[in-house]
Amino acid sequence: MASIALVVVEPGSDWPPFVLGGAHDVIALSQANVDLDSGALRRACQRAAHSRAGVRLAVLACGSGVDDASIHRRAFTASRLLAAVAPTLGGQLVLSASRGSCAALRLGLIGLASTLSTAATTSLAGVSVRVAYEIIWLDARPLVARLGAALRCASYSHNAWQLDMAGSGGTHKGRNHGRKALPS
Repeated sequence: MASIALVVVEPGSDWPPFVLGGAHDVIALSQANVDLDSGALRRACQRAAHSRAGVRLAVLACGSGVDDASIHRRAFTASRLLAAVAPTLGGQLVLSASRGSCAALRLGLIGLASTLSTAATTSLAGVSVRVAYEIIWLDARPLVARLGAALRCASYSHNAWQLDMAGSGGTHKGRNHGRKALPS
């Protein structure tokens, strides 16, 4: 069964070179003329979720904007893409930037990826940041840990899960959970 790749391309960004049409059925959206409230992304995610193929890869190809509007749009879009790929075991959300992107954009993407992977405790998918072909940040939780966290969340209340993840009775807040930044 083929898998689906959802790709959202921001204005001024390059097509992510690691997305190959032969490996996935690609659904691509351009944000050049799409408003956040237009529903195009929501409809694409719903259609992909209701297909027989799983959404294995979701990519946000980021432009160079680091202003407040770009950051807000990027966070909103990335959270929608993560929700689309979250139920897929081994799925991946990739925040992608062009090779010549500025340090502020790269750091912003790492911060967004870290926030998304921390907030998505029931997600079976991982999160990473790529610049062209290079991975510069990777959610290093093993797949078994993501699956275990999802199962614990399904069987325990939120408070019990927080105690379980800490191991010693504390909460999971402030812990690293195995995430690391890779040098660029």
